[in-house]
Amino acid sequence: MKKLILWFLFDCIGKILPYFLIRFIASFFAILLFIIGPRRKIILTNFKIVFHNSNNSFYLKLLFKYYFHISILILEILKQKHLKISQIRNHIKLENSELLERNGKGLLILSAHIGNWELIAASSSFFVKEKVHLVVKSQNDYGYMNSGRTVFGCGLIDVGVGAKLSVSILSHKGSVAFLADQTGSKSDPVYKFFDIETHTFTAPARLALKFKPKVIICFNNRQKNGKYVCKLNELKIDDLENNQLGIDEFIKRYLYAMEENIKQFPEQWLWSHKNGNTIVFINDYF
Repeated sequence: MKKLILWFLFDCIGKILPYFLIRFIASFFAILLFIIGPRRKIILTNFKIVFHNSNNSFYLKLLFKYYFHISILILEILKQKHLKISQIRNHIKLENSELLERNGKGLLILSAHIGNWELIAASSSFFVKEKVHLVVKSQNDYGYMNSGRTVFGCGLIDVGVGAKLSVSILSHKGSVAFLADQTGSKSDPVYKFFDIETHTFTAPARLALKFKPKVIICFNNRQKNGKYVCKLNELKIDDLENNQLGIDEFIKRYLYAMEENIKQFPEQWLWSHKNGNTIVFINDYF
């Protein structure tokens, strides 16, 4: 009951929260988080692994920017289910939208825990102009997150049956979206990400090479004015065969695209996981 009341309060906050005040409110939360320092050791360790030639001043500045980003992200997620299409048009600029033309192919959209991934996922059906099926992990939140994800017409696939249902959708030329930076199991192959060996999730590569959909990489990055630019890039697969070598090359191309985006917006990737959703560096060290 307590959790239900808490999520009800979150919903009320999201409903009355003016969008234009989010960055202002988030600045106070960022200061508080910087002082309290939740997961500070994990975040700084990951910074030092990736940006190993930097100094403490760089790490601390990046840490504050990261907390500011997370504060904005949380407030925007609270607001998401109450947004209107006009606000989506105003807050997200989609670059290279012509890539969504696919000439009878299925569509596989790959993103990551970068920028506001929840917002671009929820609005993907609006931009694609057909139902996009999001592969998501169920949350113990009485449906709160899922109600925000489906507000603009997206379908949901639980990650537990994600591969099976994605096969059906892609085989019928439908659209599926993954956050492809999830950590693989110990049985998954190891790839280098920022020159660090890490087990990597391979399901999107296997689906792509089996069904040959159009593959789009999409990172929704916040700009200085608080709005988002989501630049679409096609991950070319015509030269890849459906075998282990093809899977390896597919994943390398995706990881390279993600590395380049993180370098450009380093505070906007989810650095605070030691174990969990995103590719993790420090699992290899501790």
